[in-house]
Amino acid sequence: MRAMGMGGTGMQRRLALALGLVVAACSESGDITSPADQDDDLATAVAASEMVEAASLDRGNPTGWDVLVAEIPGFAGYWFDRACNLNVMLVDLSQSAKAKDLLGPVLRRFLHAHPRCPDTATIVVHQATFSWVQLTGWLQKLRPLGEDRGVLRMGISIPDNRIVIVLASRSVHASVVAEIQRLDVPLDAIKFIVNPPATDRTRTSTRSGG
Repeated sequence: MRAMGMGGTGMQRRLALALGLVVAACSESGDITSPADQDDDLATAVAASEMVEAASLDRGNPTGWDVLVAEIPGFAGYWFDRACNLNVMLVDLSQSAKAKDLLGPVLRRFLHAHPRCPDTATIVVHQATFSWVQLTGWLQKLRPLGEDRGVLRMGISIPDNRIVIVLASRSVHASVVAEIQRLDVPLDAIKFIVNPPATDRTRTSTRSGG
């Protein structure tokens, strides 16, 4: 792999470290619903708690992702799906070749660590609306919401390319939306979950970084 702003070997080492990190679960279609500005569409998420528990940035950015952010304009995160494909989110799809170049060693390391993965596993690029820098910046601005008893948890869903906010009930939705607007965070970047059932927490999921 060619070097891009730093020694290629050093970059591979740093990127490989990201494999052991748990950041956000792979969200299945329909796990998270409800546009931020439509209270009628708020719904209790089925099997969403597994994603919520993992979607936390309290431990900071994943190791090695600072390299990806610096080298890939519009990088918005990646995760491994159940077929062992490495799924990467990009705002600028013209950066696809560079992303595949940088993440190739990460995929190979993952496949080596998971011998049951199929040989056909590959890197899949998806269109993102918001970059990792934008999402993490907005999440920091939203930290005051954590002091509100109506907000149970916040984090980033990489597959959904959104900040996830878990509400205690539908009744707090309007006040939380008003506070988000006051903090100057775009509602389009938000997805809400109404306190997912505790019974869902026994389900398993495939998470980013393996």
